[in-house]
Amino acid sequence: MIPTTINIQQYLQQYHPDIAKEVYSRFKSIPCTPEVIQQVHHHTIPHAHEHWQVQIISIAAALLLVSPETIYTDCGIRRNSGVATILGKQIGVSKQVISKKVERARHYYTHVSWAREAVDQIVKEVRNG
Repeated sequence: MIPTTINIQQYLQQYHPDIAKEVYSRFKSIPCTPEVIQQVHHHTIPHAHEHWQVQIISIAAALLLVSPETIYTDCGIRRNSGVATILGKQIGVSKQVISKKVERARHYYTHVSWAREAVDQIVKEVRNG
């Protein structure tokens, strides 16, 4: 880790433990497996009415679980995580299509309340279940 990152973590833990806990929980990732992506897709269906909504919600939820920095910090998908390939197979598109829709998924998650609520609920269900 970068020394500055450690200093920030220590500061938050010492003076703002609630914020430190929130940051840790948001950036904690789980391994990308076909089972996790299948759960994401399964939990997405009740929240979406159209195919494009299923894609956007599935992409955002999967990324928040296995590569959260992609959504929160505007960076690309983790290399070798497998999320684009596995998610593409699950929703029936190529990994290139997944990569192209990341920005759209990020936009919907950060700016559209129904999408954010659906994604947060899916992430919670998959993490807890």
